[in-house]
Amino acid sequence: ENSLRINFGTQRYWLEQSINRMLKNDK
Repeated sequence: ENSLRINFGTQRYWLEQSINRMLKNDK
């Protein structure tokens, strides 16, 4: 359960970084 939670947090962090990069490139 703990490893699943950490893995989910890592994916969410990666997803937010990708979205931020896309938004910056869009402007």
